[in-house]
Amino acid sequence: MLLFVGILAAAALCVGIVCVVRYVWQPRRWRATLSDPYYELTRTGFKSLEGRRNFDKWKYMRSGDIIEFSHATNAQQPSFSRVIRKRHVFMSFREALQHFERMGQLHRMLPNVDSVEEGVAVYAKFVSLGTQVRDGVVILELGAAPL
Repeated sequence: MLLFVGILAAAALCVGIVCVVRYVWQPRRWRATLSDPYYELTRTGFKSLEGRRNFDKWKYMRSGDIIEFSHATNAQQPSFSRVIRKRHVFMSFREALQHFERMGQLHRMLPNVDSVEEGVAVYAKFVSLGTQVRDGVVILELGAAPL
């Protein structure tokens, strides 16, 4: 009888652990907006690295999470991307752009720019340098969402 109770207790513990693991590893869903031309570039896969201020929800996104991007002015056009991995947290967009330029992947971050300086000017429209340095910058690699 004591052996039977021990087996039941062990089974209950395992079921509890499986439930916790399943909850922890379940992908979360996030919403974000993109303006032109980045909505279309991300939707078509030409832009596969998303750079954002490392703040708010962007700080908590992890591998496997799903981001539903919608157009900043036309929310009727949703597009899904899957976050494959969190690349790095950089001090600024300049540092991130320089990193990906050295890797030959600047076009994955901003397909419509030819230099780090052009990219810095693009991101400066969205986030001040002081805010970048205070919060950092996170770069997420995007892939197609699961069906």
